[in-house]
Amino acid sequence: MKKIETLRLIRLGNAEHTHFHKRIYGAVEAANIPELQVGLPAYGEALMNEDALQNKPTRLHETRTLTEINSELTAALMSLSHYLKSCKYHWDPNMVEAANRVLIVLRYFRRDLQGNRQRKSEAVVQLLQDLGETNYRGVMMDEETIAGSTPSADAQLLGLEPWVSRLKTLNQDLIHAINHRSQTYTAYAMQGDAVLLRRKTDRMYRLLMGHLQLLIQVNGMAAYERLVAHLNVIVVDFRTTIKLRETIAKKQRLKKQAEKEKATQNEGEE
Repeated sequence: MKKIETLRLIRLGNAEHTHFHKRIYGAVEAANIPELQVGLPAYGEALMNEDALQNKPTRLHETRTLTEINSELTAALMSLSHYLKSCKYHWDPNMVEAANRVLIVLRYFRRDLQGNRQRKSEAVVQLLQDLGETNYRGVMMDEETIAGSTPSADAQLLGLEPWVSRLKTLNQDLIHAINHRSQTYTAYAMQGDAVLLRRKTDRMYRLLMGHLQLLIQVNGMAAYERLVAHLNVIVVDFRTTIKLRETIAKKQRLKKQAEKEKATQNEGEE
């Protein structure tokens, strides 16, 4: 009597594991054996959850969008800095003084503006608030420097409205993208752990195969011979794949070991 071939499922990679169970599920479903159809919904649900986790992208689209917005925000900050530096050579001394004062404010936030995205976003919010203030902060510059001047007046004199508007829009987009990516990662994390999902799928598979084995013992092999043959072909296919992969890995390992021993021997001879 033919037996149902087995496979050490732990030797399968995650993608192989999902593919193996999909083929097994398809074979049992196509056989349309009423006694086995009862166990298919639970097996299919476990497999669906595992497959959903396997389809998780390695790089989220939200991350790419976040990177683009962050780059644009950095470019806007650099543009503002270059513009202020160019204003230091303006023919109007009032423009020169205003540019110097705003540059001091910008340098005050330089470390945070060059930090991670969250720190940069918070620094931009604070920078924009300071540019709208009616009085400069004493911690930024001395009384002589701030006498008779305000950040909002300097920003207006220098024509910084386009930069303020651009920075505000980009920063809002950045905050939205950060929150959206965080929510997306949370959604993927809630799908479950790959190891636990694999175990559940394997358990449903073994229950199904155990049920098939009992049916064979009670009714004989003849009624299930075609299904068993199909299942065995699948198992042998994956067993061969695993064996081939492990053989190649072993050869590569032995080759590296031989090269290392040869290198050590050559060093000893020198």
